Amino acid sequence: MPVIGGQMLMELERECVQVYRRNVAEVNHVKARLHRSLAAKETELATLVAVVGDLNLCFR
Repeated sequence: MPVIGGQMLMELERECVQVYRRNVAEVNHVKARLHRSLAAKETELATLVAVVGDLNLCFR
């Protein structure tokens, strides 16, 4: 009986490690997507700030 229990524990541990690795991979993908999105929004904001600055110069 202990051998069967040990095998079950090893299988459970293997499954847990697989789930953990999948979760880590998913988090890394989400993090990379978030960084790309943030960079795009920073670029967009810089463009808007430049346009607003140009508009302020035009109305002076």
